[in-house]
Amino acid sequence: MNDFAHVLTVDVCDRLWSNAVSASPREYAGLLAITNDGQVLIFETARETCTENTFNLSASVFMQARKQKATICAFFHSHPNGQAFLSAWDKSSMYMQGKPSWPGVAWCILPLAQKYMGKVLAYTWHPHGEVFQKTWYPV
Repeated sequence: MNDFAHVLTVDVCDRLWSNAVSASPREYAGLLAITNDGQVLIFETARETCTENTFNLSASVFMQARKQKATICAFFHSHPNGQAFLSAWDKSSMYMQGKPSWPGVAWCILPLAQKYMGKVLAYTWHPHGEVFQKTWYPV
């Protein structure tokens, strides 16, 4: 799945942004999953496990998605410093032995800066070019 416009809608991006702003100065993180009927669900990691520069996706968010029988389609986290690019940690998390660690799953950043308000930067794997392509949502 490379086109996430049906997942990262205006409503979903607004909800993510609202939660990220309220979590600041800590990062806000979790995953997005989609149900069989197309509903997008947001599963947050516990906010106290995040710092200003780090986050940890706990097993509980994966279990919550599984319990809802939803398919994981994106990981997300905020950058409270407003940076709209991947950190070294982000990049290392996206790969395992030179291949994408979660093919078909987007890696999303919410850069908390005024000029990006409401926007989510998604990196999706494109196997033909063997690269992650970035796209701003909502489009």
